[in-house]
Amino acid sequence: MTAMREALIGVVVFICLAGASLVSLTIYDKLPSHHRRDDTNDVVRLIANLFVVMTSLVLGLMINSAKNTFESIDHNVHAYATELILLDRVLRQYGPETEAVRQPLVAYVQRVVDATSPSQPTPIVANRLSELLLTEIGTRLSAIVPADAARASLLQDVRERLEKVLEMRWVLVEQSEGQIPRPLIVMLVGG
Repeated sequence: MTAMREALIGVVVFICLAGASLVSLTIYDKLPSHHRRDDTNDVVRLIANLFVVMTSLVLGLMINSAKNTFESIDHNVHAYATELILLDRVLRQYGPETEAVRQPLVAYVQRVVDATSPSQPTPIVANRLSELLLTEIGTRLSAIVPADAARASLLQDVRERLEKVLEMRWVLVEQSEGQIPRPLIVMLVGG
């Protein structure tokens, strides 16, 4: 849906720009002679060059912004994966009592892996079932009673890692909804 809308915007922009060029070619001969003099043409060329330079500058800034956004999302995805791995390691280190906790974690990671295929239209991080799996991990963690101080420390580490995973998941959800502001597109086309 989004790709279709973006393609439609691109086609509309192209038609507008091509139409403006054709209209100006058509009415050029009908303009009064003082509008067709060399000094008037020079001023029009200078103004057109100014618009081209400004548009190029804005496009360059947009490309740089998109690159920075991509790098930020890439970093956050890698950090998220690392936190999931560390959460699983700490659960394994705790012992067999955490097998019930690891089951929804494994199911969640499997859903994330399955959803990263190109055939999936929406990101898995925004999926309601995925959120329920992560909530189930927290619920099952609450049921564990540590036997000694060392296990209590590990359980605290697991809870902190789970909180970090939940926080990073929401960061990824927020970042997945970025788009170019419409006023900027209108300004570029109108200029």
